[in-house]
Amino acid sequence: MQEYLQKKSLVMKLDGGINTDGKQIFKNYTYANVDLNADADSIYAAAAALASLYAEIDMVEVQTTAVNDIN
Repeated sequence: MQEYLQKKSLVMKLDGGINTDGKQIFKNYTYANVDLNADADSIYAAAAALASLYAEIDMVEVQTTAVNDIN
């Protein structure tokens, strides 16, 4: 069997502040169609650039999700 990468997405977790109960709020943003050959540094740089568009919100975490075909 072989595994083939079909799709890759970028998921950013941003700091959304504190709610009225004093609990941390996180906002997740997902961007599809990430280049299948993109390395981690390039993906992080793109996420940082996108996060800078959200005024006064800090980036907490960057993840990728992948869809693979196995046959």
